[in-house]
Amino acid sequence: MENILKQDVDIAIKDAIIRTVAFFDMFDYPLTSWEIWKYLFDEKGSGEQIELKKILEKLESAEMQKILEQKESFYFLAGKDDLVETRKARYNFTDKKFDRAIRLCKIYKLIPWIKLIGVVNSYGSQNMKEEGDIDLFIITATDRIWSVRFFCVLVTKLLGLRPQKNNKKNKICLSFYVSEDRLDLSDLMLPKTAEIKIDIVLIYWFCGLTPIYDPCNIYSKFNQENEWRKNYLPNWQPISSAYVNRNSKALPLFYYKAVDFCFGWLEVSFKKLQHSLMANELRKMMNLDTRVMINDQILKLHSNDKREEYNKKHELLFRNIINSDTNV
Repeated sequence: MENILKQDVDIAIKDAIIRTVAFFDMFDYPLTSWEIWKYLFDEKGSGEQIELKKILEKLESAEMQKILEQKESFYFLAGKDDLVETRKARYNFTDKKFDRAIRLCKIYKLIPWIKLIGVVNSYGSQNMKEEGDIDLFIITATDRIWSVRFFCVLVTKLLGLRPQKNNKKNKICLSFYVSEDRLDLSDLMLPKTAEIKIDIVLIYWFCGLTPIYDPCNIYSKFNQENEWRKNYLPNWQPISSAYVNRNSKALPLFYYKAVDFCFGWLEVSFKKLQHSLMANELRKMMNLDTRVMINDQILKLHSNDKREEYNKKHELLFRNIINSDTNV
């Protein structure tokens, strides 16, 4: 009985490692052994942590070396050693993009209702394409989500930073806002289907969020409200961002009150204006599902939400690896 249980644990660890590496492989991001442990995905959602030692032992096993290769401390699917150079190149691109986002934050921090600004969609804290834009996730004060979006979009328009169809490089994508009274986002998970066992893309999205402006320590509250994701990523810990330490000095209270007195009463007007200017594509998709959600607590404007595509692709990749290994 003990041998059977040990065998089951070994298989579970092996599958978890393959599932984890396969996910990041979709985004050309090889992982170190420590990163595999940190991002190790528990499909069953048991929340049970696995020691780094056991991950290292499994990575060094003969069966795993048939599936994964190693180069310069990075692990990747066999035959994908070119991803190491890709990751190193993107590290430099990412630094430049973060610097650009932080410079914008120096203006955005004048919008007193912003509680947090985070960079998202990198699927690995240093994994941004040179030609890509910069996705921001913004948490706002209660009853000020439309005011925040109005001023954020206005600033990027004036600075020429709005992404265009044929020009997204280093532009600022502003498509996800939530109010501080709507921090639990568990209901955004895609429903389970025969092809999608769990919305792994959204879960990793949460963990790729890097705060760059957080004057009220709302990032900590956000993580507490979404503690459920730790069931699937039990080894993951919130990102300790150096960007926050040098960029998140709170504005004086009198400034907040003065701006809120001058503009806060325009919240309903800002809402009506933005509704009238909204793209037809967003109007058609509005609140049909979790791709485009528009209300006074959440503005999720992902008309090109690829979660379903990536979830299916990941599950297929994982199954192909497992089946190929079984048939060897």
